[in-house]
Amino acid sequence: MDPQRIATPGGGGLADPVRDGEGQATSDTTLSDILLVLRKRKWVILACLLAGMAYGLYKGATQPHVFVAYGLIEIRRGSSDQYRVNSSSPLGSDS
Repeated sequence: MDPQRIATPGGGGLADPVRDGEGQATSDTTLSDILLVLRKRKWVILACLLAGMAYGLYKGATQPHVFVAYGLIEIRRGSSDQYRVNSSSPLGSDS
């Protein structure tokens, strides 16, 4: 099967999509075309990136703390016998 052109409105500077043999729409956009668009729009991309980072920093700095926790461990004498902990042998020994 030969590729068939899809009827689309022209203009915009984009390549016309083409149907491949399986009916999927493809276009003739190359890596150099993508790099050209990125180079043209680098200030817009950079401005959006900086605005997003600034907003994230602002929200992180002004958001109230929701979670606060503390802990207390009580150790009673004689409880090492209950859990079979031998205080004379160092931790991590294999003998």
